[in-house]
Amino acid sequence: MARYPYLTLSLALVSVAGLCMLAFRRHRRGMLLSGLMCAPTGLLSFAFVPEYWRPVRVAEFVAGPEDILYSFANGVIIWAAVAATQPSPLLLRPNRGAFAKRYWALSGIGAAVFYPLGATNLPVMTAALLTMAALGAAALWRRPGLWRLSVAGAAIFGLWYALLLRSAFAVWPHFAGQWSHENLWGLQLAGMPLEEIAWGAMYGAVWPTIIAYVLGASLPARASGAPARTREAMATVRASRRP
Repeated sequence: MARYPYLTLSLALVSVAGLCMLAFRRHRRGMLLSGLMCAPTGLLSFAFVPEYWRPVRVAEFVAGPEDILYSFANGVIIWAAVAATQPSPLLLRPNRGAFAKRYWALSGIGAAVFYPLGATNLPVMTAALLTMAALGAAALWRRPGLWRLSVAGAAIFGLWYALLLRSAFAVWPHFAGQWSHENLWGLQLAGMPLEEIAWGAMYGAVWPTIIAYVLGASLPARASGAPARTREAMATVRASRRP
């Protein structure tokens, strides 16, 4: 498998996602939904090849199977990491109508930000990071209370991803050569492109807030204030009314 480090890494991440499913059973529904919603984003990998990197994949069309596996696994892992920091399970009460409105609204924002930026001379990863930031800001604007998930995700997943990539480079030194370094920012941290470190932190901050907003998640009640069930019900009602 040394010829296909991206595939091996993706399969390893799927294994980690499976372990998360076993270890955090009370968060299993959220992890699965997060992974399934994230998997299609792997189809956007064509926008990064070959400007950002040139991955060796077992098969290619619009994207490779590695891209889908990688995205699905990351979606599961990030929700496990964030949900595990909460004192009680994040209750997901998706409403079909609200789900569609929120999903397509965020998709429209993403397209409206990314494609104009892509038409400029900005590096594609810079455009992607700015787009992710815009999506996170939109979700937090609608649900400000989700900032706790954003902070936890940025810290936990950002560190996890940095350690993961550093380990991958140590196991497969030639893997680092699959990035188009001539088009990158030119900055590295422990041999890793700084863009990758930024992506890990940004993804960790943004994706959980998107999932929580789109699926109408109720955050665990705090120790003070209204009774827990009352606060939870009020948060759910407010979330279901927002487009």
